[in-house]
Amino acid sequence: MKKFVLPALGVVGLGIVVLVVVLLKKPAEKPVTVTHKASDSLPINNIPVESRPFVTFAPDATGHYVTLTVDKMSQKVSTEYELVYNTSNNNEEGALGHFDFAAEQQPAVRKILLGTQSAGGAITFSEGVSGGSLTLTTDTMKVKEDFNFLHFDPKITKDQDFPSVDGYFDVTIPAKSWKADTVLIVMKTFGLPAPVPAGKLVAGPYTYQAGNLLKTAVPVSISLPAGSYQNLTLYTWQNAAWVKVTGAKVSGSTLSATSTGTIFIVTNE
Repeated sequence: MKKFVLPALGVVGLGIVVLVVVLLKKPAEKPVTVTHKASDSLPINNIPVESRPFVTFAPDATGHYVTLTVDKMSQKVSTEYELVYNTSNNNEEGALGHFDFAAEQQPAVRKILLGTQSAGGAITFSEGVSGGSLTLTTDTMKVKEDFNFLHFDPKITKDQDFPSVDGYFDVTIPAKSWKADTVLIVMKTFGLPAPVPAGKLVAGPYTYQAGNLLKTAVPVSISLPAGSYQNLTLYTWQNAAWVKVTGAKVSGSTLSATSTGTIFIVTNE
């Protein structure tokens, strides 16, 4: 019987080694699959625009990362963010994280990968990102906006229009202004960087952001909500202040102008 002891121990030892290797091997990180909580009963966008945090959401020059910046958050509490975006394979991928505004200074910034990173550090970028939504949530507040993730095509010989998801805002980029695959994020954004300078907020804030913004003025247009408005003024946020956009014209229910700004509101003064 003794002659079987060493082989048996060898088999047991080999099994232990294999088990240890399996346990120590870390699987590659998978894309976040976003599940929406059915129990989350907080109403969305149920607070005035003026009371919401001010958010900018911009792609980098590669289009593989986005920078989320949150400012003017009045609640000094933990705030979760949820980024959900659509890819070319019709999947929803996303990123989750949080801000601790009891400890963090504002504006607070997060650089977010559009893709996955394995335990070993290997990065896989998401392909064909076309748009999605961004949500900020606290215990008492939930705000959400959709965005378009659009690519400039320098092969197109005419100016290109880039709309917001709701269709109320549009920016026109002149032909051949950017290199191939320059990304724009176009959206109705959250909150205001400062109070409305005069009158009442009628539309906005709308914004477009790019990894390489143009320095020249480009055409923008904002469709106005139903109603009769007089003394409309288009403002853009520049140099930490609201600045009137001169030459804005109303045609039907659309206010149009050219501007070097990237964030816009319409007021009724």
